[in-house]
Amino acid sequence: MNDKLRIYYAGGPGDIVGTFRHWLAGETDPSELAVAYSSQCFDFAKQQGAELLAVSSCARRDEVQSGGMKVRNRPAFPSSDRGLGYHLRQMISGLRLLADLFRFRPDVAVIAEGTAPWCLLFAVRRLGIRILPSLHCVVRTKRDAESIVSGIR
Repeated sequence: MNDKLRIYYAGGPGDIVGTFRHWLAGETDPSELAVAYSSQCFDFAKQQGAELLAVSSCARRDEVQSGGMKVRNRPAFPSSDRGLGYHLRQMISGLRLLADLFRFRPDVAVIAEGTAPWCLLFAVRRLGIRILPSLHCVVRTKRDAESIVSGIR
């Protein structure tokens, strides 16, 4: 039986492998405006001596492993960002995430918003995997920002 903490991190569309390579070199990823959430996850995993599997939906397929950490860019299933295509892509992403969780069997899974439909994650709780949602607020378009500002006034 493995006594090490096992962490699964499902990030968004950012280049998590590039960030990991910078992290391994002791650098901050210059493509990020602030310390990347994934870098903070790498720090935590290292401090805890944990095994980590971190996956993003970055369009550039890549993978790197160092020590007990494996980091993977796995492009999202291509589809429309509208209507049925959006929901189909979300379901496929969710099923891929579930497959990762069943194979890796982490103690905890940190799941970024928009990674998968939350309803699919109810099943993993039965496996004893704790789910930690990573929720961020993002203004998507100038029109969204204008709508929010006009609603405040």
